[in-house]
Amino acid sequence: MKTNTIEGGAFLTLDELKRANIRAGAHWFDESTLHYFDGQIHSLYGGRFVVHSSQFHGSLDSAPRQYHIAYATADGKVESLPGEKTVTLDFASQEGAESFARLLEAGRLRIEKFQYDKHRQCRSCLTFASWILNGDILCHQHFGVELEAWRERL
Repeated sequence: MKTNTIEGGAFLTLDELKRANIRAGAHWFDESTLHYFDGQIHSLYGGRFVVHSSQFHGSLDSAPRQYHIAYATADGKVESLPGEKTVTLDFASQEGAESFARLLEAGRLRIEKFQYDKHRQCRSCLTFASWILNGDILCHQHFGVELEAWRERL
């Protein structure tokens, strides 16, 4: 049976990613999950970066729709990008999220997470780092500042 993946385990289509997500036992694309977050799946970039949106509805009012970028692992699981709730890639428009996803797809922007390491400190302070953004080792606080700078360029 032929699989529709390209080198590195990236996915060619959202449908293929959805099938892999089900095989992995995950529920990221389930109708109930999307309904709970009022979620919508918009597009796939580079076979790994998923642009999606969500909207919070309270008892009195609703928040504006937020657009996000998630990362698909080789086994089909989907994770928030960068993966920590303290710093997420949120955008006010679908166009902003897709522009940023194109930078990730083209390799112009690289985001990596690594485990806390006493030998790696943030380039801007003495805090132990946990992120690498285009080669710069950053803590959560400075990672967010750097992401904002990138987002303003879009």
